[in-house]
Amino acid sequence: MPSRDCLATTERIRVIIDDCLSRIARHGHQGFDPADLFNSQRPFIRRLKGAAARGMTLVNFYSPVNLRRLLRIAPAHNTTAMVLWGLVHLKLFKADGEPSHLGEAEFAADWLKSHATQVDGTLGWSRIIDYQSGPTVLHDRNTTLTFINANAAMMFLELYEATSEDAHLRAAQAVCDHLLLHTNRTERPQGCCLSYNSTGRQEVFNASILAGAALNRAYGATGNEECLALSGRILSYTLARQNEDGSWYYSWRGDRPKKQIDFHQCYMLEGIESYRHVDDTLQQSRNEAFARGTRFYIERMFDLKMRPYWRYPLKYPIDIHNVAHGVYFLSKYRAVLPQYEDRLAELLRLHLEGFYDEQRHFFYYQKYPLVTVRHDFFRWNTMWSLLALSEYLLSCKARVNDPLSQKVPS
Repeated sequence: MPSRDCLATTERIRVIIDDCLSRIARHGHQGFDPADLFNSQRPFIRRLKGAAARGMTLVNFYSPVNLRRLLRIAPAHNTTAMVLWGLVHLKLFKADGEPSHLGEAEFAADWLKSHATQVDGTLGWSRIIDYQSGPTVLHDRNTTLTFINANAAMMFLELYEATSEDAHLRAAQAVCDHLLLHTNRTERPQGCCLSYNSTGRQEVFNASILAGAALNRAYGATGNEECLALSGRILSYTLARQNEDGSWYYSWRGDRPKKQIDFHQCYMLEGIESYRHVDDTLQQSRNEAFARGTRFYIERMFDLKMRPYWRYPLKYPIDIHNVAHGVYFLSKYRAVLPQYEDRLAELLRLHLEGFYDEQRHFFYYQKYPLVTVRHDFFRWNTMWSLLALSEYLLSCKARVNDPLSQKVPS
């Protein structure tokens, strides 16, 4: 049986999850987001273009002073947050079997379908608001994003596996059809990479490999050979782009990489490991890439106290996104990474003690040596934290005894 301290730890986490979910529901599943500049009601913000729009987007994203009241930015829904809402409840259902979690996942599925961009019977999603990711790159609300589509497909597949409802499998296939038919891709001799969005040409590896994993899993449920073929080419190219030290750069445009190394490493590792149908020629390469990437991620992207680097090798700010993704990754692969138990314990302590607001039930944004930035971003901070903590609960369920029981706050 798990120890008393272990039970106290998991019970505390369950209370945190319940309190945060209840708060988000009371707010109508809406909130603020780092990328919400164009939710502003200020006319001059809506008129910004190009470099000015990008500059103001970055100010709004990273300012330690919350500018949203000044800029008249209203709380809003967020597509990724709704996908996460479904995934969190599906993990909680696996952890405790409570049927109400399936009802909440069904709610997320219905919301997503009602807010989808539908092209030729396919389903895709955007951020709902415009977002300026570069001086000349504007992602408008009609441009679907590969990252969101990949995670939504996975959510529908998870929901299908939990309920056996054909409607969820059809929705998953409609998302995969969007990835197959309406998402640009770059073909290379080693394979291919899906673009960041439905119309762009930038090779963003984390979005592409997560889409590949979703296509691969969909093949197992539907037998769609196109899904299998494309997923294999995506995996081949992703493995070819891994650096010698085990890391991946964020993206590639033409012959130039964007040498940004951060929490996206988790997406890379999860993506390649989530493939269920891999031929023998790729299996060994996939396993070796996962091992190298895991060593780089855990041993190079955290300090000795498991405080994550923001963008390697830059340490500050310590961002909740990095913390939550670390807890998520080490929890999800806990059974195959037992050597990192102590590191998971340290990271979980940082997550709960350093970032959680016990009174207001949300997670803080960033920490500097002398300052904590307490912005309440419900997608970036809290929903990703809830995904991490629900994954941790699921990992505890799989264990007879929990070595973390003496190492995390109870």
